[in-house]
Amino acid sequence: AYRPELEAGGLQIHCTEDLDQAPQATLSKMFRFLGVEPAFQPPDLRRRYNTSPGAGTLSPVVRERLVELYREDVLELQELLERDLSAWLRVEAPTGSGGYNK
Repeated sequence: AYRPELEAGGLQIHCTEDLDQAPQATLSKMFRFLGVEPAFQPPDLRRRYNTSPGAGTLSPVVRERLVELYREDVLELQELLERDLSAWLRVEAPTGSGGYNK
């Protein structure tokens, strides 16, 4: 259902990894797409939410099930975005990623 919009440039998809690595550049790209002044910078751009110990941590069993459940969707999205999303398919939890809004 979203393919025509994506192919026509009417849809942008961003990953939290982009926000971790280059928050201002990622937001500027989003703002330009939405018609917001690209130089706008929200307050507390680097503030993280949900930082309590264990927040966002999945049990290995749950993570394995989710990877299995969404594998084909991730592979399709990876192809559409022309971007490597293989880290999303790892059963072991990623380490050191930081995670935006964690």
